Amino acid sequence: MSMKDVTRRYFISPATCWKIVDQIPLKQPFRQLPEVLCFDEFKATQNDDNGLAFVYADGLTHDILDILESRKQADLISYFLKFPHPARLKVKAIVMDMNASYSGLLQLFPNAQLIIDGFHLIQQLSRAFNQLRIKEMKGLKKLKGDNGKV
Repeated sequence: MSMKDVTRRYFISPATCWKIVDQIPLKQPFRQLPEVLCFDEFKATQNDDNGLAFVYADGLTHDILDILESRKQADLISYFLKFPHPARLKVKAIVMDMNASYSGLLQLFPNAQLIIDGFHLIQQLSRAFNQLRIKEMKGLKKLKGDNGKV
């Protein structure tokens, strides 16, 4: 459920919702990280980042480790630098979509291998094929309109 839905359902402001989220203690407060990290974003609030928030999870247990209001690269780098270097060295893989700002985080995890999330890859291919299909159908419609036949 998005934060927008939560705020509507419980009649609270997005700021109040974030205050509540901020009170949730981190499962791993800047001491350790799992071997596999999953990065993504979701529609959260009307912040200056198109309303999208950053979420990361343990790739093996699927536990959400934290939610950040910003998904800007500088903010994410600042956040992950709070973890000690040995903890970041233990990360072996990062699973993410093809968001360009997330790839900049790889420098913080020198032993991690980048894995593109299959869901997002298929989603991109599906969109590309759909755009091509629509373009071709419009072209056929124009041909049919010119002389009445295809």
